[in-house]
Amino acid sequence: MPRVTDAQVLARREQVLDLWTRGASMTKIAHALRADRETIRRDVTMLARQAVAEVDVPRELARCLLSARAVELDRWQKGQPLQALGAIKVQVAVLQAMLGLDTAERVAALERRLDELAVGTSGVIHPEVAHVNGHAGGSTFSPVKK
Repeated sequence: MPRVTDAQVLARREQVLDLWTRGASMTKIAHALRADRETIRRDVTMLARQAVAEVDVPRELARCLLSARAVELDRWQKGQPLQALGAIKVQVAVLQAMLGLDTAERVAALERRLDELAVGTSGVIHPEVAHVNGHAGGSTFSPVKK
């Protein structure tokens, strides 16, 4: 069997990356490239490790946090409190990842608390955005149940 050159490996990995990011399975990639599935698995593993090594983790976590925060505020403004609570869950998980906390245990506790808060939240507006919608604290949209 002829030896595969570094250039051939790099070319194959580029094709693997292209197909993988478009959602092709490893089996389909192996078939399309006429390569062994194990070779494709190793390529995907190596590409994933390389991608993780190149990621600026604090920057990406901050970006995720800001995105989740924007979704939260948007959902409160649209009167969708349950979706806003879901965005808060994402924010907490991101913050815990940033701080290196035991995410599974803490997110489970948060989810229990958010589930408690979600009961009967129809029409609730988050206090941070109440002023944006022109709702006073005493209106039917008050975050405090009366």
